[in-house]
Amino acid sequence: MQENDQERVEITLRHAITVTNYRVQVLSFSEQEAKRRCAAREYPRKWANSSELGSLPLTGLARKILRRLQIMSNGR
Repeated sequence: MQENDQERVEITLRHAITVTNYRVQVLSFSEQEAKRRCAAREYPRKWANSSELGSLPLTGLARKILRRLQIMSNGR
């Protein structure tokens, strides 16, 4: 995380996998800033419509984040 990223924190949550506990901060960036900071060749990505999320193979953490941000409902 860069020095001024603290003001970009959208949500903070806890997540546990087996006996390991994580504190996760989700940051908010404009599309242009995200492209600049995370080059596609290093971090491949594909945009998806929110209606497609229920059919994608997402991790439990990704689902938790999307639900907390109200992008994905519990029913999907």
